[in-house]
Amino acid sequence: PWGPGEPTPPSLGAGVSVRSSASIFLRIRHVLPAGRITVATAFSGADLFCAGLTAIGVPHRVLLASETRPHLRDFLRKLHPHAGVFRDATSAAATGYPHRADLVLWGFPCVKFSTLNRSVSERDLDREVHTLDHALDYVRLHPPRAFVLENVVGLKRRFPLLLHRICELLRSACPSLTWYCHLDRPDRRGGPSRRPRLFLVGLAEA
Repeated sequence: PWGPGEPTPPSLGAGVSVRSSASIFLRIRHVLPAGRITVATAFSGADLFCAGLTAIGVPHRVLLASETRPHLRDFLRKLHPHAGVFRDATSAAATGYPHRADLVLWGFPCVKFSTLNRSVSERDLDREVHTLDHALDYVRLHPPRAFVLENVVGLKRRFPLLLHRICELLRSACPSLTWYCHLDRPDRRGGPSRRPRLFLVGLAEA
């Protein structure tokens, strides 16, 4: 339903997020503007989402990023010197950022949802949803053409009711988007890892 799929180019690196996200981007390119697109990321990590865009040749400019780890914020500022880079995706500076992005990318926190984590509590899960809800204020203010969120597959397997809550939040925050859930395994695209990834993808009308 996302448009014509294409094989992931063999030149991609071995990173799980790079290979998987590049495959997603190939499928959603048809809803994005031609030429250079604008991007906002949250929970940005080492910028692997944008590495996926670069790997498949999508010209882009990052407007906004957020990351709690100081060394990665420094890294993001060097990569995107004209972007607003913030510590907290839920801060007023991040959620009230004045510019709209064509594509929003989130690698939202996944440690609590991992199948390896056996000590997670209901309070932990509620805190994650609360964080997401506040961070969504940015897309409530600036609805994108496409919104891609990545997490571990444990969110779907271990916490289906929580995933439903998150999906309801997304639908409420971005009512103009149509939402899809997709599982991807990098090893099926030539990568070394069998670790599956969960993608939630919201698309505007083409």
